[in-house]
Amino acid sequence: EESVMDVTVKEVLRFLADIMAVASRPAELELRRDAIAQKLTRRGVDKKPLLKEYDEVEEELKACRLTQEQRTLIEGQMEAVMDCLCHVVPQGHETAIDRVVSCLEDASFDVRMTSLKNIVRIAGKSSKYAKGCIAMRLSSSNTFTRWSAAECLLVMDCKGDRELLSQVLVHIDNPDRFIRQDIVGAMVGVMVEEDFKVVVRHLGTSAMIEELKRLTEDGEDLRRKAEEKATKVKESNKPFRKEVRRLQEHVDAAKRDLADQRWLDANPCLIVSQRKEGLLKAIKELKEARGRVDGSNTPEWEAVEDNVHDIKALAVDALQSKYGDEKGRRGATHVLTNQIPGLAEYANNIAGGVSTSWMSSSSVSKAKGAFAPKRSTASSKSGAPSVSQGKNLVV
Repeated sequence: EESVMDVTVKEVLRFLADIMAVASRPAELELRRDAIAQKLTRRGVDKKPLLKEYDEVEEELKACRLTQEQRTLIEGQMEAVMDCLCHVVPQGHETAIDRVVSCLEDASFDVRMTSLKNIVRIAGKSSKYAKGCIAMRLSSSNTFTRWSAAECLLVMDCKGDRELLSQVLVHIDNPDRFIRQDIVGAMVGVMVEEDFKVVVRHLGTSAMIEELKRLTEDGEDLRRKAEEKATKVKESNKPFRKEVRRLQEHVDAAKRDLADQRWLDANPCLIVSQRKEGLLKAIKELKEARGRVDGSNTPEWEAVEDNVHDIKALAVDALQSKYGDEKGRRGATHVLTNQIPGLAEYANNIAGGVSTSWMSSSSVSKAKGAFAPKRSTASSKSGAPSVSQGKNLVV
C-alpha cells in the first residue's frame, strides 16, 4: 500500500502538472509554428498544406497565448507548489527529484526556470541521484534542455565531482556535433583548475601548451601578491567582523523563519515574500562584508580569477577542437579517463557509453580494456589483483 507521503507527493505533482500544461501549451505551439516556417523555406516542398497548418497553429496560439499577468500568476503558482514540496517531503525524495528535473525538458521557459531555481531546495546541493538525472538531459536533442541541465549542475555542489564527470563523459560520444559542444561546456563546469591544465597538456596544441606555461607562471606570482594583500587587509578591517556577525545572525534568523511551517502559516504571502527578498539581500551584504574581512575581494584576487579563467578558456578550446573532430574524439575520452586524477576509477562506466565502431571489435569488453588504467608489469608478474572495475553508475 502507498504511504501517506507517497499519496501526498502524487497529489502535489499532479497539481504541478496541471499548472505546467497551461504554461507549456503556448510554448509548444510556438515551436511547432517555427518548425513549419522552416519547412516553408525549403525548395520543392508543397507549400499549400504547410500554409494551412501554419494558419491553424497560429489561430490556436492566439487563443491560448498568455498575458504577462497570467504568466506571473502561473509562475507564482508553480513556486507555491515547490514550497509545498519542500515542506511535505524530505529533501532528496527521488519521486520529487524526478518530476522537478523532468521540468528541464518542458517547452516553456518559465517552467524550466522554476525547476532550475528550486532543484537545490528539493534535492540538496550534493544529491548524487539528482546529478545523475540532470546529466542524462545533457544529451537531449533540445538545445534549451541541454542549456538548462548545464545551468542546473552549476547551482549544485559539482566542482571536482569525479563520479558526475564520468556520467557526463558517458554522453560525449553523441553523433551530433552541437550536442558534444554543449556537453564540453558542462564538463568544464564540473572540472577544477588543475583539470584545465591536464586537458591543455594532453589535448592542446603546442602553442596552447606554451601559453599554459606562461599563464601558470603568471598565476603563481599573482596568487602570491594576492595573499600578501589579503594579510594586510585582514589587519586593517577588523572592525568589519562585528558587521559580519550581525549579518550572519540576520541571515540565520531569516532561514529559521522560512523553514518554520508555523511561522509560514501565521504570516500572509506578502510577508513571506518580503522575508525571502530580505534574506537574499542579507546574503549578498554578508558576502561583501566577509570579503572586506578576509581580503578575498581585492583587485589582486580578481587578477588571480582572471588568470584561472584564461587557463579555463584554453582547456575549452582544446576540448572543442578534439571533440569537434569525428576521428579524434574517442581518443580524447581515453586520454581524459586516464589522465584526470580519480577518473580512471569510473573507466568501465565511461567506456560503456562510448561507441566502439572505431575498434576492430564492437564488444564492450574491448572498449572497457581500452579505457581501463594500465597495470604495471610488476603488478602483473606478482599476481596482484586487477584494478577495481569501478562503481556502477545510474544515469
